Amino acid sequence: MKKGIVQTPSGRQYHWPDPKRYGNGQISNGTQVKNYPVQGYGNDLVQLSCIRAHRRFQELGLNSLIILTVHDSIVVDTHPDETDAVNDALTWAMTGVLDEVRERWEHESCLPLAIEIESGPNWLI
Repeated sequence: MKKGIVQTPSGRQYHWPDPKRYGNGQISNGTQVKNYPVQGYGNDLVQLSCIRAHRRFQELGLNSLIILTVHDSIVVDTHPDETDAVNDALTWAMTGVLDEVRERWEHESCLPLAIEIESGPNWLI
């Protein structure tokens, strides 16, 4: 944290006004300050994955739609005939997102990404 500002690799910033350092080395809002870069970066990856998936859906002429993100999940309303194509497009979008991060934000991630794809008749199942 520099001058009360925390930044994700994408450049998104959050400002904590007047942070205070306590005698034990802790800072005010310490949990939020520490979590923001991780959670903000995770959100950046999900949003960029959505963009990549949407573009791939368009390239393939799919009728399926991305309808929602929940934390680190992407929810897709999948046309019944497109399940395999949607799974392939999502896998491509999400596993390749770190390559795009490297190009866009010149950030090298040291952690591998793992993805899980599940499907059901509705979001609850």
